[in-house]
Amino acid sequence: QREQAIPHLQANWSTEEPLQVQVRIHAGTHPFRITAWTVGEPWQFRGRPSRLELKAGAQMDTMVMFREAMDHDVHIDVAIEIEDFGAWKQHLWLAAPPSEGTNTSQ
Repeated sequence: QREQAIPHLQANWSTEEPLQVQVRIHAGTHPFRITAWTVGEPWQFRGRPSRLELKAGAQMDTMVMFREAMDHDVHIDVAIEIEDFGAWKQHLWLAAPPSEGTNTSQ
């Protein structure tokens, strides 16, 4: 079934590094590979995120880093190729990162 073949991707802001998103990847019932990562404006990647290949049922975490913080939500598209099912796109949407130093001095 197609639903079981599709990998599950989940993204969260890193609690250790600013401007870094942890992406948890869990392959479905079919092997797949990530062929491209894109991010919506005004965000820009710092470096190129890894193009990964996972076997059926495999799990892994990867990090995606950004050049600078923006006051906009982050929209990441992940292009994937699933064996026997072809090309797909997964969309990850994160709220803008919590801003640091927002305390006003008095």
